[in-house]
Amino acid sequence: MNPSSQKHYRLPPNSSGPGGLLSRIFAFVVGIGALIVSLFVGAIFVAGLLGLMLIVGTFVAARVWWFKRRVEAELRQRPARNTGQRQRRQPGGDIEGEYTVIQDEADSAPDARDDSRDDEWTKR
Repeated sequence: MNPSSQKHYRLPPNSSGPGGLLSRIFAFVVGIGALIVSLFVGAIFVAGLLGLMLIVGTFVAARVWWFKRRVEAELRQRPARNTGQRQRRQPGGDIEGEYTVIQDEADSAPDARDDSRDDEWTKR
């Protein structure tokens, strides 16, 4: 391609770029308007999401409260198992109970202390 056959375009002497000053101002105003509109739309979506979360959270909290109340009422009406009376453990208190010894260690072994093992260690 011959360099003399290419077309060259020049800007008019009073313009600062393509479209001129008036089109740049118009584009700036339209851009600011679009930014403001998008911020409002975003704020509406966030407010809607927060409102939905508030409604769902209130519903879940009310449901848990209602269920807990119902379970506690049933526990108060039902007698405690095994003892006939329900006893609660006090924080920091002792735990009391009964036990039966099935097999005592002293009874199961003829000699409570096995000295043969000690001899093995002393020989080494």
